[in-house]
Amino acid sequence: MRKITAKTLSIAFAQLFVFGILSTLPDAQARPLQIIHTNDLHSHLEHASDPHIGGYAAVKTVIDRLKADATAKGIDSITLDAGDFSEGSQFYFADRGREVWRIMDHMGYDAVALGNHDWLMGTEELDRMLRDVAPQFPVLAANFFTPDRLRFIQKHIKPYTSLSRAGLSIAILGLTTPEFVYEFINDKGRIGSHLDAALKNVVHLRKKHDAVIALTHIGTDGDRAIAKNVEGVDLIVGGHSHSKLVEPILIENKHSKRKVPIVQTGRHGESVGDLLVDIEPGKPLRVLRYRLVPVENHEPGIADEKVLDSIAKARELLERDYTATWLYETIAESRVPLEPQENRNPTYWSQLVVDSMMEGAQADLSLDVPEFTGIPHPPGPITRETLMQLYPRQFALDQPLGWTLWTTEIRGWMLELGLKLALQSDAVFGIGGVRWKETLKQGKRSVSHLRIHGKKIDPFKSYRVAIPEGIGRGVVEITPALKILLRNSRDTGIPILTAIETTLRRQSERGR
Repeated sequence: MRKITAKTLSIAFAQLFVFGILSTLPDAQARPLQIIHTNDLHSHLEHASDPHIGGYAAVKTVIDRLKADATAKGIDSITLDAGDFSEGSQFYFADRGREVWRIMDHMGYDAVALGNHDWLMGTEELDRMLRDVAPQFPVLAANFFTPDRLRFIQKHIKPYTSLSRAGLSIAILGLTTPEFVYEFINDKGRIGSHLDAALKNVVHLRKKHDAVIALTHIGTDGDRAIAKNVEGVDLIVGGHSHSKLVEPILIENKHSKRKVPIVQTGRHGESVGDLLVDIEPGKPLRVLRYRLVPVENHEPGIADEKVLDSIAKARELLERDYTATWLYETIAESRVPLEPQENRNPTYWSQLVVDSMMEGAQADLSLDVPEFTGIPHPPGPITRETLMQLYPRQFALDQPLGWTLWTTEIRGWMLELGLKLALQSDAVFGIGGVRWKETLKQGKRSVSHLRIHGKKIDPFKSYRVAIPEGIGRGVVEITPALKILLRNSRDTGIPILTAIETTLRRQSERGR
């Protein structure tokens, strides 16, 4: 047996000490890099659903703090937004949608994905908007195609951008949602498959770059498909599904067998993603740390002054376009919170919307998609700005009150069939004027005893159905059942916000 002496122990401890120090040092070829990211800000300039959370000025401050901390440690940063920064609150209405784009210039993003709510104004208007604003940040969407004559779209919207960070060449590939319910708005072009666009672009991007980051607005299901099927993507920074991922989703690529991380922050600037990775050319990207940093805007000094001034300007523009008197006039009082419907159970607000649509169009029933509504509002005074915030939907920017009310005529037998198919699906609808019995057996939903205002549906009667412009204009791209149901849609010209205001005033008068 070997004798252990004090000298032997001292040498062993010295070796362990040195080994411990060396093991904490990064590999000579490794490249630590910080990815700071947001998604689905939806023009919530002042705050998110909670007035003490979010707001672009506070988001900007959090981003700057994370950058400064990384710089102090000798680490480079990339700041990304995964799209839908535009339409989604009353501020989108300011200066015909342009002011939100201008504010994004102050946020310090290295690249921004084009979300569906960033081009819902249509390609012709988007081209004019890009002409007027000339954004300084790269806007990315490799599967968004328009004619060459829309030259400002061609100039500002690119498939990818290249960045040099930590001694590496990094490609940021942008992808937008190709969902058929939105594609009709790109009326002067088309939206291709995000999977096909990724497969096509990543092949040549890998030849010239040390790493490829996919910046996507396709939701986590689409991100999973990219990670699994497209070899060569190192990381996916996503948006669209409003998924609050407290840790990365790791998906194994079927070709390389490497795990591809997917990250997303949720929505409305409630948090900022802080991802620290190790990139070594030729090896899988390693996640060293990931966290969602809450954006609490009530802390002293949390709001970036330059962005705060820009937000104040946005409010001034909103008041210029609509007048403060009109915006802030109290039109009703609510004793309950006004909350969007997020599941199959209607809220007071979602029921108010469909009832107002039905009354405004003098229809037999109404149909709405609750995802079209905005953030909650506490009990208290309801102003027109409240309505714009709760239903902030706008296609044509020359319609200052947003979406209009559409109607369609449907025979009873077809209506009953279509309603059953819709109600038995997993989709969330707001429906006015209809009652039904629902049963669930072995995981399958069954709908029966459909009644319209308490009466059985007459198979030979023609029923008038009220729908929002978003469904009316996009009906040719919706499910086959709804396409058949709503094929005779027409525009009444009545803004949905006006219909809601009329109903609220009537209810207030009755309550006196």
